[in-house]
Amino acid sequence: MIMSLLILSVVVRFIAIAAALWDFVYIQGMVFRFDLLKSLGLLVVLAAFSMRNIARKTLGNYFLDGIKFLSRHKLVKHGVYRYIRHPVYLGSILLNVGIILLFSSLSGFVVMLGYIPFVLYRIQIEEKMLIERFGQEYRDYMKKTKKIIPFIY
Repeated sequence: MIMSLLILSVVVRFIAIAAALWDFVYIQGMVFRFDLLKSLGLLVVLAAFSMRNIARKTLGNYFLDGIKFLSRHKLVKHGVYRYIRHPVYLGSILLNVGIILLFSSLSGFVVMLGYIPFVLYRIQIEEKMLIERFGQEYRDYMKKTKKIIPFIY
């Protein structure tokens, strides 16, 4: 089931980007005007890349594709992980939204909003595994940090 949801999330992202490209080509006539919305999109994309890179470097060898653990896995609670538990997922959401903003595509943005529930579900699965692996240490960490948006959620 997790694999099918992962595939579906990739399909949603693909459709959103395809919708944004279609919008850019057929509605906007492939005319790229750098305006406030596109500037915001560029800033969001840059912030997303930075967030993902910082989070991945902080995890070091613990960054793995998929939801799994190394035998010697330790809970990372420093760096950006001191504020939020899932900065890589935040970076992923921001990256996808930023790309859509760069294309100024309302249809792509609406479709991309459908990607967020998949990320939140994946976080839910990952957190259950983290609780199983680290127990009270992870529960205490959850009390001190936000899930994905610093100081908010």
